[in-house]
Amino acid sequence: MKQWTVTYREKSGLKTSVVIEAEDRAGVFAELKQRGINAISITEGAVKAKRNAARSSSREGVSVSRSVWGIIATAVVVAIGVVVWLAISKDDTQIVTVEKREKKKKDKDPAPIEKVLPVEEQKDPRQIEIEKKRARLREELAKMTPEEKRDFAMQVIKDRELDLTPTTNKPFRTTTELHLARIFTTEVGERPPPPIPKIPISDIAHLEQILTTGNPIIEGDSEKIQEGKQMVELAKAELREYIKEGGDPESFIDFYYSKLVSAYQERQSYFKEVIKVGAEEPEIVGEFYRQVNESLEKKGIKKLVFPEHVKAKLGLED
Repeated sequence: MKQWTVTYREKSGLKTSVVIEAEDRAGVFAELKQRGINAISITEGAVKAKRNAARSSSREGVSVSRSVWGIIATAVVVAIGVVVWLAISKDDTQIVTVEKREKKKKDKDPAPIEKVLPVEEQKDPRQIEIEKKRARLREELAKMTPEEKRDFAMQVIKDRELDLTPTTNKPFRTTTELHLARIFTTEVGERPPPPIPKIPISDIAHLEQILTTGNPIIEGDSEKIQEGKQMVELAKAELREYIKEGGDPESFIDFYYSKLVSAYQERQSYFKEVIKVGAEEPEIVGEFYRQVNESLEKKGIKKLVFPEHVKAKLGLED
């Protein structure tokens, strides 16, 4: 074990040192933390200077003791002089002593301290009650299983009223309607929207109300928004039937989203095939292009549309 000299400051403000045995600095810090010491400096090895200082001070103590008798004699002479002086000015001394006592008493009397209420007493009573309820709720939730927590959350959300009032800046009032709009307003074959996240628990709790409450067209809705609302209402009707047959909204959305992705990938592959045929067999590219679009149309997928300069290069006609 190594020795480490730690210098720190006591509560009185005086610097002091202590020697600690530890393998490394981490061990020193652990020991200091246990003792509650905030170190000013840490030096490896015990400081010998302090021991030498202690021996030196002990030798000085011996020399000091030799002059004690001289100091005592001087003190006796001074004491005699003080007694004589007190005897002469006894009355004056008593007056001064009384005044000093009175002054000392006043100095010792503490100034009136304003009563500081605990933080809890300073809060609004209603806020205190709310915090207590939250604390009790946290305790109850900590004891629940994940399934019990979900059921509890569903019940709490169901008890809250759902506002389905349409506004111009929020045409689709819930996340469920917004998910359906993103899927069913995308033309099959076009690039699909970003991956659709799960329906939030707030919508699951009010799903029946969301699917049965119409989303009316209001003043200020653009043609695109109006068309989107109509598509969403058709999708909601289909989703209601799907749920009656034992399905769930998540699988319904996943199914239609995957169809969008597949159709987009198929259409993109045909783009590449037409360009490849045009480069290798330009005499048949026109017929191949026509057959591809007929196949896509039968599947309900948007037909291939090339820019004019590409069509001219490949010799394609609509």
